[in-house]
Amino acid sequence: MSQVTNALGGTLAVSETSPVAGLRTILFQIQIGEALGYDFVRPSGYPVLKINNMTNRMVATFNPFLVNSFQSGVFESPETGDEPIYVNTWVFQWNVTNAVSSFQIEFSAVTHAQIYALQLDQVSVLQNYQVLKDPAPSVPSGPPSLQLLARGNPVFNNTSTIITNTFRSQTNQTLDLEYSPSLNPASWTRVNNLATGSGDFSVAFTNAGDWRTNWNQRMYFRARHSP
Repeated sequence: MSQVTNALGGTLAVSETSPVAGLRTILFQIQIGEALGYDFVRPSGYPVLKINNMTNRMVATFNPFLVNSFQSGVFESPETGDEPIYVNTWVFQWNVTNAVSSFQIEFSAVTHAQIYALQLDQVSVLQNYQVLKDPAPSVPSGPPSLQLLARGNPVFNNTSTIITNTFRSQTNQTLDLEYSPSLNPASWTRVNNLATGSGDFSVAFTNAGDWRTNWNQRMYFRARHSP
């Protein structure tokens, strides 16, 4: 028995061909046993995400998070004697912004590693913090602050008008932002689930038709915390 550490044992994948509508956050939990101090092949064996049958590999949005680790026993090595066996539970999170029709999560484990359990969670609301590690960001009791930092130039493409504006609000919030060329209650259009991140964020507004004259004269905005 040649005792080689960090040797590739194999590559596996978890596939999803019918993700939830409007998928924005994916959580993947895996409980895996170590072999000689390794579980995933380092450094390239950590789970990666592939969406829509593309070859691009997306690493997790946040650093891998070790939820739990415990010793489940030992095995007898002919070279070093009793070696401990640890079982590790890892969490990987991806935040996606493009439309997702299918995806798979691929990972590579070392020789003799063992998989005990897997769990896959999908949500249509963007979770802009590490769900199973960080506490959820607090939501202020009052309405969100909203400051217009930069106004773009409206562009008409013969079908619709697009303008991109930059705003400032509280950090790490998720907002629904409405805009209108007037204060008429029936004229508001909403953009949902906007992540404020560090506080400054940009939004592209689109309306069918030519709105260049109206939007150059005035645009009104209002925001609320996403439910």
